Amino acid sequence: MMPLGQSPAGPRSGRLLHVSASVRGTESHSRRFGCQLVARLQRRRPFQVVERDLGVEPLPYPDVAFVTASLMADRERGATETAALALSEKLISELESADVIVIDTPMHNFTVPAALKTWIDYVARPHRTFRPSPGGKVGLLRDRPIYVVIACGGGLDAGMNGRWQRNGTAKAC
Repeated sequence: MMPLGQSPAGPRSGRLLHVSASVRGTESHSRRFGCQLVARLQRRRPFQVVERDLGVEPLPYPDVAFVTASLMADRERGATETAALALSEKLISELESADVIVIDTPMHNFTVPAALKTWIDYVARPHRTFRPSPGGKVGLLRDRPIYVVIACGGGLDAGMNGRWQRNGTAKAC
């Protein structure tokens, strides 16, 4: 009998979804820290890494066809509605197949950039990834470790600056 986590080919490899939201490429603090985290996780356990780079390949904003189809019951959808949900299904499939998720993002004007918000709009779908209930929304995806790296540049007030400063220039918010 093999130890848990082993297969005839060696240690069981998991899947890690890495979502990056910065458009700044190698100049991005959040991307740099996110990549460092992915590398650290890789040293602990081998992962097949799936990269979803929203800065390099931004998603189209959801349109009326997507919104209409996402609010319809499955049994009411036809080919047009199914096609409108194709990108959403692809992104949700990436989430479903991931054993670990790393999201790195800058902080823009006290919130996440539009690219990350758009990704969230595609993966947070009623009756697909969550369901409404009298007590609030209930998630339908399995639990797994999710790491979120948030960074911002520029000045913060004196009290925050010293407390949150990292590596001299990047400040985690």
